[in-house]
Order: sequence, then C-alpha cells, then structure tokens
Amino acid sequence: MDKERARVFISCGQDEKREELEIADKIREMLRRKGFEPWEAARVHSVKALRENIFDRLRNTEYFLMVDFRREAICSDISPIAGKACSNSKPDHRGSLFTNQELAIASYLDLNILAFQEDGVKRLDGLFGHLQVNAIPFSDRADLVNTVERTIDKEEWQTNWRNQLILAEFDDSVVLVPKMNGRNATYFFLQVTNRHERAAAQNCYVYLRSVSNAVTNEPVPFEPVELKWRGYTFPNVSIRPRACRVFDAIWFDPADPLRVLFSAHTDWMGCIPDLRGPGS
Repeated sequence: MDKERARVFISCGQDEKREELEIADKIREMLRRKGFEPWEAARVHSVKALRENIFDRLRNTEYFLMVDFRREAICSDISPIAGKACSNSKPDHRGSLFTNQELAIASYLDLNILAFQEDGVKRLDGLFGHLQVNAIPFSDRADLVNTVERTIDKEEWQTNWRNQLILAEFDDSVVLVPKMNGRNATYFFLQVTNRHERAAAQNCYVYLRSVSNAVTNEPVPFEPVELKWRGYTFPNVSIRPRACRVFDAIWFDPADPLRVLFSAHTDWMGCIPDLRGPGS
C-alpha cells in the first residue's frame, strides 16, 4: 500500500509542430521524479475510447494539471473571406478545446486542479469564465516545467495518498468472542482504510459480492445484504482521513464448526449463502 502514489492527470496540448508534446513529456517526467504517478491524456477519436481512457482516468486520479496553450487568433471583425488576417493589432487567441473539456469533468469530480494558461489566450474564455479556476499565466515555454514544479511545491501537493478505499487483512484477524451459551465463537475480520489525505469517506457499506464452489467453480446463490462493522450496530460508517474501520468478514460457531456464518443486517436467510464443509 505504501508504494501506491498520488495520481496526476496531465491535460495538455499535443501539437508536435509547437513542441507541446515535448513539453508534456517533460512535465510527466518531472512529476514521476518527484514521486507522483502521472498520466498524460492522449487524444481519442471515439466515444468508447473517450469513456474508457479519459473518463476512467479522471475518476481515478487525485490531481488535475492543465496547460492551456495558445491557439488561433480571435479576430474582432467577422469576415467571410477565408484566411483574412485579423484587423486588431494584438488579437486574443483561443485556448485548447480538449483541455477545456477535461477541465469541465475535473471540476465536476471536485479534483485538485492546477491550471496554467499561455499569454495571449483570451482571459476568462470558455470554462474559465464559469469555474473558479485561477489559471497561472506563463509566457516562456522553455521555463514552463520549472514553473509547474515550483507551483506544485508551493501548493504542497503530496505523493503518499489516494482518493481510495483499500481492503486488507486485519492484523488481529482471528478473535475469540464469548457467546451467551458459554462457547467462544471464532471471528475473522477485514480492514477498510481511507487513503484520502483530508476527506472522510462517508456512508461506507460492506457487501459480499460473490461466492463460488472451489471444486465445481459454480456460483453459490444469495442476495447481497449489508454486513456488520465491528462494534457498531448501524450498517454504514464514516472513515476519517488516513484512518481505518474493521468489519466482520466471517465467523464460526464451535457447535457447528464446518458452517461459515456472516454478521449481516437481515432477518431472512436468503441473503446469507449456505456454506458448509471444507473450503477456502
């Protein structure tokens, strides 16, 4: 778990003629050197590729880093003559369409956003005029990587966290619990850790997803139901940042040691798989 690093989604222009790909690669290498797990957004050309690459990557990232490079000039006069130069002496330029689209998704997902905008791009154009994103201007492309690195250090981006819940074996996973009949039931626990650096994980529920017969590989039928958190009577809990909670995985009654039991919030046995005999 300690080897998992914070992920950075790099939204950047990909124009090879303007050295944008080279700059994006240098930013990616700088982030990797600092201990992050960077991913450079590739341009996709289908709805499926957009969903599987861009959307999934944005859903599973901690930081969003955007570089809005200068594009074509925006003329003050609208002329039907193609290729006519702008009449204004110092025209504004549009920014990157793709990076603005990715910025919209990142904002919706409430990601940590850091945006850089090249001088000449029309201020507050596109989504910048509607989102609370204070883009950092830059004019020297050769020094952009250093500018990004200094800003990341100033913003204190951390590498050792993730917006993620981790399921793991609990250190004291086997515990003997006294029962009312005088016998000690054997409980096995699992642990859920919230890897987020500052946000609590709200309304966390535990469900048994599937069970299969180890000999026949056939699925064991049951209806999913909320399992019980250890020492807690409600089905949902909150997990503080960088903290963990433990839940009852399975337990055994010494009177029937070959039957696997579950601590579930239900009064109907159809929600509990009937597991008996040796198994894993």
